Amino acid sequence: MPIAESSIHLGLMPFTTFIVCIFVAKLLHVLDILYVQTQHDLFFIDWEQPRTLVNEKGDDDGDGGESAFESSDRAVPVSAWRTIFVANEWVKLQEVRAISCEINLIVLLFLLEGCHLDHAATLVPNSEASDQLAGVPMHPVLRFAISSALLLASSLVQFLVRWVLWERCVKDRLWQFVDLLAVTNISCLLLEEPNFGFYLHGRSVHDHADADMAQLNAHLKREEEGLEMLRGFRQDSHIQTFEIYLSPKVRQKYDAAFVGTDFSSAPPSRRRAPSRNPAPSNNPRHRGFRAAPEEGLKRHRNLNRFLMGYLGTPSGGSDGGSSADGRLEVRAKTYWERLIGAPPDMGYSYDRSVFLEDRSGRFKRLLLAGRELDMVLLSLATYALVDNASSNTFVAIFFTYAVDVVVRLLRKELSTRNIAAKTLLDDRFLL
Repeated sequence: MPIAESSIHLGLMPFTTFIVCIFVAKLLHVLDILYVQTQHDLFFIDWEQPRTLVNEKGDDDGDGGESAFESSDRAVPVSAWRTIFVANEWVKLQEVRAISCEINLIVLLFLLEGCHLDHAATLVPNSEASDQLAGVPMHPVLRFAISSALLLASSLVQFLVRWVLWERCVKDRLWQFVDLLAVTNISCLLLEEPNFGFYLHGRSVHDHADADMAQLNAHLKREEEGLEMLRGFRQDSHIQTFEIYLSPKVRQKYDAAFVGTDFSSAPPSRRRAPSRNPAPSNNPRHRGFRAAPEEGLKRHRNLNRFLMGYLGTPSGGSDGGSSADGRLEVRAKTYWERLIGAPPDMGYSYDRSVFLEDRSGRFKRLLLAGRELDMVLLSLATYALVDNASSNTFVAIFFTYAVDVVVRLLRKELSTRNIAAKTLLDDRFLL
């Protein structure tokens, strides 16, 4: 190693230590985010009511007399395929990103190696001849500054293009999921913490969501013509997404319904996840729900019934009104709640819950799409660490992409298992 290059590396040992600390800290932060995103509680609330099927049977008396008709009513069970379909769509959203790591790395490689922007990090940056750059060392700080600036600039351009053009003119998959909930008559409850989370309202304004294509098209046509109520949680609003602060009493009832115990005997501690192994069966070819055997199906019905009863009659308004018994308050955010995300004043009530209108879609924080800055900073820290150790753009890009792929694969596997366990759905139906 030349003396000049050796002296540079010896003088930049604190900078190398700084890069290592940044990478370790950001990696731990991302792992903590993945833990929260793949271990939180969630449940899909099915609002559909069973249909009543009327059968008429006619018997001819055989001698020209009138036929006698016998009418019988029977309820048609609610289909489970809508819930399975919505759960699969939620699984697909786990890896949706607004900023593509692949595009970032391709742009970075093109600019550094194809356009030779890495020459600006040498000790002779104004030299254009490649023979004059032979043996000239790179300055690690300048190399870090150039690569980081290019990576951040590429991410910013991607974000602006997606926010200004793609999501407004083409499609926004996250908000399309909220619309899908309203069509399928299913709501989504997401609890990031025991008493804090998000509620995506999907209760249909129509009588039934189990309909054929003609009926579904007629329903959408009526909404387009303004002949139906608004899709919002409240009848006078179109807001479907909320930040929720559950009371301890509601949380205890939620846990009790999940584990299948009475509220009076339910312990106040956090509930345990259900067993993913079914009870042994005498039939070796038995194909039941692994995550939801008969007992689990009963718990699913009880939890769905409890949430339907609790969320079925919202009240309150933008002026901060609350329900008559003080259990549930639905309102818009105040100025400070919008500005700094301050939680509402819950007071000392044991059974008071607050639902705040979430117009910006903060529920995205439970998906990778809501943690773009952290993912970009992890890529930046990984690239800086490997590039500082190898001084090779190709090697740094390879390891950066490998870390991103591992994070996404881990995120998808853990989130799929969590969705199956917390929603009491069989993981074999989650594609």
